[in-house]
Amino acid sequence: MCIVLLGILGVLPLNTLTAQYRKSFTFTCPYMSTTHSVLWFGPENLVSYTRNGQINKDLQKQHRIRISGNTSNGEYNLEIKNISRMDDGLYRCASVVKGQSVTADFMFKVLRKPSFSNNECNFRFLSEVGKITNVSLHGDAYPSPTFSWMSSSGGKLGIWTIQYDSGQFKVTSTIFPTMISHIDVYKALVRNSEGSLEIIINLHVYEPEVIVDPMVSCNTSNDISLTCSIINNDTSLWQNKWMHYRNKVFIRTYSGSDSSWVSVWNIRYCDYQDAGEYVCSWTYNETEVTASSVVVVYGRPVISKKDMTLDGQTWVLSVYFFTSSLPIEVKWYINDKHIQQNNASTIKIANVTLICYEKNISTEGYRSDFFLPNLNERHSKINCHIKNQYDSVEGSFENIWSAMSNLIGSTDMDFTETIVSTVSMDRQPEGNYIAVKDLYIYISISSATSLIIALSVAMILVRIRLRRKGKLDMNVIAEREHARENNPPLEIQNESQYEEIDDRSYNSVTWRNYDLNATSSLDESTDASDRNSHIEIYNSIPNVYVELENSQTESHHYQSTTVYEIPTNMKTGNSPLKFEVIK
Repeated sequence: MCIVLLGILGVLPLNTLTAQYRKSFTFTCPYMSTTHSVLWFGPENLVSYTRNGQINKDLQKQHRIRISGNTSNGEYNLEIKNISRMDDGLYRCASVVKGQSVTADFMFKVLRKPSFSNNECNFRFLSEVGKITNVSLHGDAYPSPTFSWMSSSGGKLGIWTIQYDSGQFKVTSTIFPTMISHIDVYKALVRNSEGSLEIIINLHVYEPEVIVDPMVSCNTSNDISLTCSIINNDTSLWQNKWMHYRNKVFIRTYSGSDSSWVSVWNIRYCDYQDAGEYVCSWTYNETEVTASSVVVVYGRPVISKKDMTLDGQTWVLSVYFFTSSLPIEVKWYINDKHIQQNNASTIKIANVTLICYEKNISTEGYRSDFFLPNLNERHSKINCHIKNQYDSVEGSFENIWSAMSNLIGSTDMDFTETIVSTVSMDRQPEGNYIAVKDLYIYISISSATSLIIALSVAMILVRIRLRRKGKLDMNVIAEREHARENNPPLEIQNESQYEEIDDRSYNSVTWRNYDLNATSSLDESTDASDRNSHIEIYNSIPNVYVELENSQTESHHYQSTTVYEIPTNMKTGNSPLKFEVIK
């Protein structure tokens, strides 16, 4: 871009020129001379740039400057490439025209969006709950920018105030946090005609330095001390607290002294329960600073659980355990005799559960399996001996074959899968008892065959009884028809009345109460044939009783022994069958 300025001889008025950032710009001198030099000066402090076509070699930006125009006619224009903020300032063209010195000044401004030193857009300010936080920013922009709040973390926001001079600005505002949650991130936007920039204001509280030992080791049964100190420049009283974690599970807490800047947690007779992360916390006015120390405890392995499972014809005895040091050695014994078979046991990585101050902690451990064929030998005790470089522990399966015998029961049964498990240990490798976890029992084929035969015989007997009952019903109907023919009823108006009377006569039941010591029996006066018919009728009585009981509309209360009488002589109805029902 080229701008030509015309003026009279002497000093021309100050002109303000603008150009876009990173572009090229040409300053045109209004004076031309072939007899005298044309000079260019520029920022800073009007240093010499060129003399006619010669460029000052001492300029830092000499490689971005050149002379353009028709030099044969005395025209020398100044061209600057890749304009930046450093090119802002006052430029001057000078020469001699008709024996008189003349100059032309140009105030040059580069159009640019707002920016901050080192292109920073993230700012941190110290803050405190209940106190005003002053926010002050310095930057560069042309033309002058405006500021606006974009987001808040809950604190009260102040008004933006801008001071602007020659492309430089200073802006101030305030934030008033009333809660600890307000001390967080805030956002604002600064904008002018050339663009905008988002700035982040991060409030933070005063955080004194906390010093702890990163790692503390302890051998089982030794004492250790955890020390935590705070380096504080103010006189505020900070409160201390310790928190014990293991695998992100909170275990316990301890409160330190508030009268000093040092807190000590003494742990007596440490064991595996004391291992984990110890967080030392100092708090003041809702501000908290923390540091962590890790405690490692070295000692004997810890048995977590014992299991016994039956896989086909092989018993699998498993011991789950945790150890803080390697290597480990596992030996299995049967009745105190070491089993030397290399393939008799295996060790695998497994998840185990430790009980630390009544908290269940899941962690990585090991499992040792011992495979024992289902032999006929009756071994009384099987032990698993686990040892590391510090100490050893023993897992015992006491009276295992007696326990299996009690669980399995009869030897005639076929157990396809039997699982026996011991209760998890509360940090005690001995004294466990065997309890049934899951027990699946399947009836053998021989037992199933016997059951099917018994059911078949029962079904045959039921069918025979039903057939006998059917024959009895036919005999009763025949006797009724014979009685009607020989003894016609008197004063019966129609057949339906006769059937009604007949049903009441032969389907009725006589209820009699007897003493508890009374014994019901068949009438001894009847002959053998009658007695057989009585027995058949007796067998059919339960069905009749159920019918009559369901038809009763009111409840009756009887003694514990009741005798039922049913006519057995269909012709006379004088020989009742007696039987007792115990209620």
